[in-house]
Amino acid sequence: MVDQEPTNRGAWLSAFNTPLEIVDLPIPKATSGSAVVQILATRVVPYLGRIHRGEVKPTNLMLPLIPNANCVGRVIMDGPDAVLIKLGDIVWCESTIHGRDDPSVQIVQGHLGGEGDRGRKLMQGEWRDGSFQRYQKVPLESCNLLDTDHLKQLGYTLPELTCLPLYIIAAGAIIEVAQVKTGDVLVMGPATGSFGSVAVQLALLAGASVIALGRRQDTQNELKELLDNPDNLQTLVMTGDKEADAAAICKLTPGQLGCDIYNDWTPGWLETSPYLSTSLKVLKNHGRVILSGAAYGEVRVPYAESIHLNRSFIVRWTASREIIERVLSMLHQGTLKIGKSVGAQVATFPLELVEDGKEWAEKHGGFKKYAIILPRCPVQSR
Repeated sequence: MVDQEPTNRGAWLSAFNTPLEIVDLPIPKATSGSAVVQILATRVVPYLGRIHRGEVKPTNLMLPLIPNANCVGRVIMDGPDAVLIKLGDIVWCESTIHGRDDPSVQIVQGHLGGEGDRGRKLMQGEWRDGSFQRYQKVPLESCNLLDTDHLKQLGYTLPELTCLPLYIIAAGAIIEVAQVKTGDVLVMGPATGSFGSVAVQLALLAGASVIALGRRQDTQNELKELLDNPDNLQTLVMTGDKEADAAAICKLTPGQLGCDIYNDWTPGWLETSPYLSTSLKVLKNHGRVILSGAAYGEVRVPYAESIHLNRSFIVRWTASREIIERVLSMLHQGTLKIGKSVGAQVATFPLELVEDGKEWAEKHGGFKKYAIILPRCPVQSR
Protein backbone atom coordinates (compact mmCIF):
# COMPACT_ATOMS: atom_id res chain seq x y z
CA MET A 1 0.00 0.00 0.00
CA VAL A 2 1.41 3.36 -1.05
CA ASP A 3 1.84 6.02 1.61
CA GLN A 4 -0.33 8.99 0.65
CA GLU A 5 1.78 11.63 2.38
CA PRO A 6 0.92 14.81 0.44
CA THR A 7 4.38 16.36 0.40
CA ASN A 8 7.86 15.35 -0.49
CA ARG A 9 10.89 16.24 1.62
CA GLY A 10 14.44 16.57 0.44
CA ALA A 11 17.93 17.73 1.37
CA TRP A 12 18.73 20.86 -0.64
CA LEU A 13 22.29 21.88 -1.54
CA SER A 14 22.23 25.60 -2.34
CA ALA A 15 25.97 26.31 -2.42
CA PHE A 16 29.28 24.58 -1.85
CA ASN A 17 30.57 24.56 1.72
CA THR A 18 27.07 24.93 3.17
CA PRO A 19 25.12 22.24 5.03
CA LEU A 20 22.22 20.52 3.34
CA GLU A 21 18.86 22.09 4.20
CA ILE A 22 15.77 19.93 4.71
CA VAL A 23 12.97 21.43 2.60
CA ASP A 24 9.42 20.53 1.59
CA LEU A 25 9.00 19.72 -2.10
CA PRO A 26 6.16 18.72 -4.40
CA ILE A 27 5.87 15.06 -5.30
CA PRO A 28 7.06 14.73 -8.92
CA LYS A 29 4.67 13.55 -11.63
CA ALA A 30 5.49 10.73 -14.03
CA THR A 31 5.46 11.67 -17.71
CA SER A 32 6.27 9.66 -20.83
CA GLY A 33 9.59 7.90 -20.43
CA SER A 34 9.72 8.27 -16.66
CA ALA A 35 8.64 6.83 -13.34
CA VAL A 36 8.34 8.23 -9.83
CA VAL A 37 9.78 6.14 -7.04
CA GLN A 38 9.38 6.32 -3.30
CA ILE A 39 12.98 6.17 -2.16
CA LEU A 40 13.54 3.43 0.39
CA ALA A 41 17.33 3.64 0.70
CA THR A 42 20.24 5.51 -0.87
CA ARG A 43 23.96 5.16 -0.16
CA VAL A 44 26.31 7.99 0.80
CA VAL A 45 29.69 7.71 -0.94
CA PRO A 46 32.69 8.43 1.33
CA TYR A 47 33.80 11.38 -0.80
CA LEU A 48 30.40 13.10 -0.91
CA GLY A 49 31.50 15.66 1.67
CA ARG A 50 34.44 16.54 -0.58
CA ILE A 51 32.07 17.05 -3.51
CA HIS A 52 29.75 19.26 -1.48
CA ARG A 53 32.73 21.33 -0.36
CA GLY A 54 33.69 21.83 -4.01
CA GLU A 55 36.92 19.85 -3.68
CA VAL A 56 36.30 17.31 -6.46
CA LYS A 57 36.71 19.23 -9.71
CA PRO A 58 35.63 16.59 -12.25
CA THR A 59 32.08 16.39 -10.89
CA ASN A 60 30.98 19.63 -12.61
CA LEU A 61 28.13 19.79 -10.10
CA MET A 62 25.77 22.68 -10.85
CA LEU A 63 23.85 24.10 -7.92
CA PRO A 64 21.28 24.37 -6.45
CA LEU A 65 19.80 20.88 -6.45
CA ILE A 66 18.82 17.83 -4.44
CA PRO A 67 22.05 15.80 -4.52
CA ASN A 68 23.06 12.15 -4.49
CA ALA A 69 22.99 9.31 -6.97
CA ASN A 70 21.25 5.94 -7.16
CA CYS A 71 18.66 4.43 -4.86
CA VAL A 72 16.45 1.47 -4.13
CA GLY A 73 12.82 2.52 -4.41
CA ARG A 74 9.21 1.51 -4.90
CA VAL A 75 7.43 2.62 -8.07
CA ILE A 76 4.45 4.82 -7.19
CA MET A 77 3.80 6.28 -10.66
CA ASP A 78 4.78 5.01 -14.09
CA GLY A 79 4.72 6.82 -17.40
CA PRO A 80 2.10 5.90 -20.02
CA ASP A 81 4.74 4.21 -22.18
CA ALA A 82 6.02 1.84 -19.46
CA VAL A 83 5.83 -1.77 -20.67
CA LEU A 84 7.64 -3.60 -17.85
CA ILE A 85 7.74 -1.37 -14.78
CA LYS A 86 4.48 -1.21 -12.83
CA LEU A 87 3.16 0.27 -9.60
CA GLY A 88 4.53 -1.36 -6.49
CA ASP A 89 7.67 -2.76 -8.13
CA ILE A 90 10.89 -2.54 -6.13
CA VAL A 91 13.64 -1.23 -8.38
CA TRP A 92 17.25 -0.22 -8.20
CA CYS A 93 17.56 3.14 -9.93
CA GLU A 94 20.85 3.65 -11.78
CA SER A 95 21.54 7.35 -12.09
CA THR A 96 23.67 7.52 -15.24
CA ILE A 97 21.57 9.38 -17.79
CA HIS A 98 22.29 9.87 -21.49
CA GLY A 99 20.80 12.54 -23.70
CA ARG A 100 18.05 10.78 -25.64
CA ASP A 101 18.77 12.77 -28.80
CA ASP A 102 22.55 12.67 -28.23
CA PRO A 103 23.68 9.63 -26.22
CA SER A 104 27.24 10.97 -26.08
CA VAL A 105 26.00 13.50 -23.50
CA GLN A 106 25.85 11.89 -20.08
CA ILE A 107 25.38 12.90 -16.47
CA VAL A 108 24.82 11.22 -13.13
CA GLN A 109 21.51 12.48 -11.76
CA GLY A 110 22.10 14.66 -8.70
CA HIS A 111 25.80 13.86 -8.62
CA LEU A 112 27.85 14.52 -11.75
CA GLY A 113 27.39 17.23 -14.33
CA GLY A 114 28.05 16.68 -18.01
CA GLU A 115 30.64 18.27 -20.25
CA GLY A 116 29.92 21.39 -22.31
CA ASP A 117 26.67 23.23 -22.94
CA ARG A 118 24.68 20.08 -23.68
CA GLY A 119 25.86 18.42 -20.49
CA ARG A 120 24.93 21.49 -18.47
CA LYS A 121 21.49 21.60 -20.07
CA LEU A 122 20.86 17.94 -19.27
CA MET A 123 22.10 18.39 -15.69
CA GLN A 124 19.94 21.45 -15.01
CA GLY A 125 16.77 20.22 -16.66
CA GLU A 126 14.41 17.30 -16.21
CA TRP A 127 16.89 15.12 -14.33
CA ARG A 128 18.50 17.63 -11.99
CA ASP A 129 17.49 16.30 -8.58
CA GLY A 130 18.99 13.23 -6.97
CA SER A 131 18.04 10.74 -4.28
CA PHE A 132 18.27 12.75 -1.05
CA GLN A 133 14.48 13.05 -1.04
CA ARG A 134 11.45 10.88 -0.39
CA TYR A 135 10.16 10.78 -3.96
CA GLN A 136 12.20 11.05 -7.13
CA LYS A 137 11.42 11.20 -10.82
CA VAL A 138 13.72 8.93 -12.85
CA PRO A 139 13.93 7.75 -16.48
CA LEU A 140 12.22 4.42 -17.12
CA GLU A 141 15.49 3.01 -18.43
CA SER A 142 17.11 3.75 -15.06
CA CYS A 143 14.73 1.35 -13.28
CA ASN A 144 16.06 -2.16 -12.77
CA LEU A 145 13.63 -4.69 -11.31
CA LEU A 146 14.69 -6.48 -8.14
CA ASP A 147 13.24 -9.86 -7.18
CA THR A 148 12.97 -8.90 -3.53
CA ASP A 149 11.39 -12.19 -2.43
CA HIS A 150 14.32 -14.15 -3.84
CA LEU A 151 16.89 -11.65 -2.57
CA LYS A 152 15.32 -11.88 0.88
CA GLN A 153 15.78 -15.66 0.75
CA LEU A 154 19.46 -15.00 0.00
CA GLY A 155 19.59 -12.92 3.19
CA TYR A 156 19.57 -9.40 1.75
CA THR A 157 17.80 -6.32 3.06
CA LEU A 158 17.02 -3.35 0.83
CA PRO A 159 19.64 -1.00 2.36
CA GLU A 160 22.40 -3.52 1.57
CA LEU A 161 21.48 -3.40 -2.12
CA THR A 162 22.42 0.27 -2.35
CA CYS A 163 26.06 -0.77 -2.80
CA LEU A 164 25.21 -2.17 -6.26
CA PRO A 165 26.63 0.90 -8.09
CA LEU A 166 30.10 0.02 -6.80
CA TYR A 167 29.86 -3.38 -8.45
CA ILE A 168 28.34 -2.02 -11.66
CA ILE A 169 31.10 0.55 -12.11
CA ALA A 170 33.85 -1.92 -11.23
CA ALA A 171 32.34 -4.49 -13.60
CA GLY A 172 32.50 -1.92 -16.40
CA ALA A 173 36.26 -1.91 -15.95
CA ILE A 174 36.94 -5.54 -15.02
CA ILE A 175 34.36 -7.47 -17.03
CA GLU A 176 33.43 -5.20 -19.93
CA VAL A 177 36.64 -3.53 -21.10
CA ALA A 178 39.49 -5.42 -19.41
CA GLN A 179 37.73 -8.73 -20.09
CA VAL A 180 39.62 -10.28 -17.19
CA LYS A 181 39.87 -14.05 -17.40
CA THR A 182 41.33 -16.92 -15.43
CA GLY A 183 45.12 -16.73 -15.34
CA ASP A 184 45.42 -12.99 -15.95
CA VAL A 185 47.84 -11.08 -13.74
CA LEU A 186 46.28 -7.77 -12.80
CA VAL A 187 47.83 -4.83 -10.93
CA MET A 188 45.28 -2.57 -9.25
CA GLY A 189 45.89 0.85 -7.78
CA PRO A 190 44.86 2.59 -5.66
CA ALA A 191 43.20 -0.63 -4.55
CA THR A 192 41.80 0.02 -1.08
CA GLY A 193 39.15 2.66 -1.83
CA SER A 194 35.46 1.99 -2.38
CA PHE A 195 35.74 1.26 -6.10
CA GLY A 196 39.23 -0.24 -6.27
CA SER A 197 38.42 -2.78 -3.55
CA VAL A 198 35.30 -3.94 -5.36
CA ALA A 199 37.28 -4.18 -8.61
CA VAL A 200 39.74 -6.42 -6.76
CA GLN A 201 36.84 -8.60 -5.60
CA LEU A 202 35.46 -8.95 -9.13
CA ALA A 203 38.88 -9.67 -10.64
CA LEU A 204 39.42 -12.44 -8.09
CA LEU A 205 35.95 -13.80 -8.87
CA ALA A 206 36.95 -13.88 -12.56
CA GLY A 207 39.99 -16.01 -11.72
CA ALA A 208 42.77 -13.43 -12.01
CA SER A 209 45.79 -13.03 -9.77
CA VAL A 210 45.72 -9.53 -8.29
CA ILE A 211 48.46 -7.30 -6.92
CA ALA A 212 46.80 -4.50 -4.94
CA LEU A 213 48.76 -1.26 -4.56
CA GLY A 214 48.31 1.28 -1.77
CA ARG A 215 50.01 3.59 0.70
CA ARG A 216 49.16 1.89 3.99
CA GLN A 217 49.74 -1.62 5.21
CA ASP A 218 46.78 -1.54 7.60
CA THR A 219 44.22 -0.82 4.87
CA GLN A 220 45.77 -3.50 2.66
CA ASN A 221 45.60 -6.02 5.49
CA GLU A 222 41.95 -5.09 6.02
CA LEU A 223 41.24 -5.59 2.31
CA LYS A 224 42.69 -9.10 2.44
CA GLU A 225 40.73 -9.94 5.58
CA LEU A 226 37.45 -8.70 4.10
CA LEU A 227 38.09 -10.93 1.08
CA ASP A 228 38.95 -13.95 3.28
CA ASN A 229 42.69 -13.82 2.51
CA PRO A 230 42.57 -15.42 -0.96
CA ASP A 231 45.75 -17.04 -2.26
CA ASN A 232 45.58 -15.11 -5.55
CA LEU A 233 45.65 -11.68 -3.86
CA GLN A 234 48.93 -9.98 -2.96
CA THR A 235 49.39 -6.45 -1.65
CA LEU A 236 52.23 -3.96 -1.88
CA VAL A 237 52.85 -0.74 0.01
CA MET A 238 54.18 1.83 -2.45
CA THR A 239 57.16 3.98 -1.43
CA GLY A 240 57.14 6.63 -4.17
CA ASP A 241 60.47 5.40 -5.58
CA LYS A 242 59.29 4.38 -9.06
CA GLU A 243 62.18 2.09 -9.92
CA ALA A 244 62.12 0.32 -6.55
CA ASP A 245 58.33 0.03 -6.59
CA ALA A 246 58.34 -1.36 -10.14
CA ALA A 247 60.92 -3.96 -9.15
CA ALA A 248 58.83 -4.91 -6.11
CA ILE A 249 55.70 -5.33 -8.24
CA CYS A 250 57.57 -7.43 -10.78
CA LYS A 251 58.82 -9.77 -8.05
CA LEU A 252 55.21 -10.52 -7.12
CA THR A 253 54.24 -11.57 -10.65
CA PRO A 254 54.54 -15.23 -11.75
CA GLY A 255 58.08 -15.84 -12.98
CA GLN A 256 58.73 -12.12 -12.44
CA LEU A 257 57.44 -11.61 -16.00
CA GLY A 258 55.15 -8.66 -15.31
CA CYS A 259 51.40 -8.11 -15.48
CA ASP A 260 48.78 -8.39 -18.19
CA ILE A 261 46.56 -5.54 -17.01
CA TYR A 262 46.90 -2.38 -14.95
CA ASN A 263 43.61 -0.93 -13.66
CA ASP A 264 43.79 2.60 -12.24
CA TRP A 265 41.28 4.01 -9.73
CA THR A 266 42.81 7.40 -8.87
CA PRO A 267 40.17 9.48 -7.01
CA GLY A 268 38.93 12.84 -8.26
CA TRP A 269 40.70 14.94 -5.63
CA LEU A 270 44.13 13.94 -7.01
CA GLU A 271 45.55 15.67 -10.08
CA THR A 272 47.13 12.59 -11.60
CA SER A 273 47.64 8.90 -11.00
CA PRO A 274 50.29 8.10 -8.38
CA TYR A 275 50.92 4.58 -9.72
CA LEU A 276 50.44 4.65 -13.50
CA SER A 277 54.01 5.38 -14.58
CA THR A 278 55.37 2.81 -12.13
CA SER A 279 52.94 0.10 -13.24
CA LEU A 280 53.73 0.71 -16.91
CA LYS A 281 57.26 -0.47 -16.18
CA VAL A 282 55.97 -3.97 -15.41
CA LEU A 283 53.27 -4.23 -18.09
CA LYS A 284 53.82 -7.07 -20.56
CA ASN A 285 53.81 -6.83 -24.33
CA HIS A 286 50.19 -6.41 -25.47
CA GLY A 287 49.30 -5.33 -21.94
CA ARG A 288 46.18 -3.32 -21.22
CA VAL A 289 45.78 -0.16 -19.15
CA ILE A 290 42.26 0.53 -17.90
CA LEU A 291 41.69 4.04 -16.55
CA SER A 292 38.63 4.01 -14.30
CA GLY A 293 39.26 6.79 -11.78
CA ALA A 294 38.63 10.52 -11.83
CA ALA A 295 41.97 12.35 -11.62
CA TYR A 296 41.45 15.91 -12.84
CA GLY A 297 44.87 16.43 -14.43
CA GLU A 298 46.69 14.99 -17.42
CA VAL A 299 48.24 11.57 -17.96
CA ARG A 300 51.73 11.17 -19.42
CA VAL A 301 52.74 7.92 -21.10
CA PRO A 302 55.93 6.82 -22.89
CA TYR A 303 54.78 7.19 -26.50
CA ALA A 304 57.26 5.11 -28.53
CA GLU A 305 57.66 2.48 -25.83
CA SER A 306 53.90 1.96 -25.68
CA ILE A 307 53.76 1.50 -29.45
CA HIS A 308 56.68 -0.92 -29.49
CA LEU A 309 55.06 -2.98 -26.73
CA ASN A 310 51.60 -2.88 -28.34
CA ARG A 311 49.92 -1.51 -25.25
CA SER A 312 46.23 -0.67 -25.15
CA PHE A 313 44.92 2.28 -23.15
CA ILE A 314 41.19 2.12 -22.45
CA VAL A 315 39.04 4.47 -20.40
CA ARG A 316 35.70 3.52 -18.94
CA TRP A 317 33.03 5.50 -17.16
CA THR A 318 30.44 3.22 -15.52
CA ALA A 319 29.09 0.29 -17.57
CA SER A 320 26.78 -0.68 -20.40
CA ARG A 321 23.24 -1.95 -19.94
CA GLU A 322 24.46 -5.46 -20.71
CA ILE A 323 26.93 -5.35 -17.82
CA ILE A 324 24.30 -3.94 -15.44
CA GLU A 325 22.04 -6.87 -16.29
CA ARG A 326 24.91 -9.32 -15.87
CA VAL A 327 25.81 -8.03 -12.41
CA LEU A 328 22.16 -8.14 -11.33
CA SER A 329 21.97 -11.71 -12.64
CA MET A 330 25.11 -12.64 -10.66
CA LEU A 331 23.49 -11.14 -7.56
CA HIS A 332 20.19 -12.99 -8.00
CA GLN A 333 21.99 -16.28 -8.73
CA GLY A 334 24.14 -15.93 -5.63
CA THR A 335 27.38 -15.91 -7.64
CA LEU A 336 28.12 -12.39 -6.44
CA LYS A 337 27.80 -11.89 -2.70
CA ILE A 338 27.52 -8.43 -1.19
CA GLY A 339 26.34 -6.84 2.03
CA LYS A 340 26.30 -8.13 5.59
CA SER A 341 26.58 -11.78 4.60
CA VAL A 342 30.17 -11.10 3.53
CA GLY A 343 31.09 -8.87 6.44
CA ALA A 344 29.76 -5.46 5.42
CA GLN A 345 28.92 -2.84 8.04
CA VAL A 346 25.79 -0.77 7.38
CA ALA A 347 25.03 2.45 9.25
CA THR A 348 21.59 3.97 8.57
CA PHE A 349 20.41 7.56 8.98
CA PRO A 350 17.07 9.32 8.45
CA LEU A 351 16.90 12.10 5.88
CA GLU A 352 16.90 14.74 8.61
CA LEU A 353 20.33 13.50 9.77
CA VAL A 354 21.85 13.42 6.29
CA GLU A 355 24.82 15.53 7.43
CA ASP A 356 25.56 12.91 10.09
CA GLY A 357 25.46 10.29 7.36
CA LYS A 358 27.91 12.26 5.24
CA GLU A 359 30.24 12.66 8.21
CA TRP A 360 30.08 8.94 9.03
CA ALA A 361 30.78 8.02 5.42
CA GLU A 362 33.78 10.34 5.22
CA LYS A 363 35.28 9.06 8.47
CA HIS A 364 34.41 5.38 8.30
CA GLY A 365 33.11 4.57 4.81
CA GLY A 366 34.93 2.37 2.35
CA PHE A 367 34.97 -1.22 1.18
CA LYS A 368 32.06 -3.01 2.89
CA LYS A 369 31.43 0.01 5.14
CA TYR A 370 28.29 1.80 4.01
CA ALA A 371 26.36 4.84 5.20
CA ILE A 372 22.74 4.60 4.05
CA ILE A 373 20.05 7.29 4.11
CA LEU A 374 16.52 5.99 4.73
CA PRO A 375 14.35 8.96 3.68
CA ARG A 376 11.20 7.60 5.31
CA CYS A 377 12.85 6.53 8.55
CA PRO A 378 11.68 8.60 11.56
CA VAL A 379 14.28 10.55 13.48
CA GLN A 380 15.30 8.71 16.63
CA SER A 381 17.71 9.60 19.38
CA ARG A 382 21.16 8.30 18.49
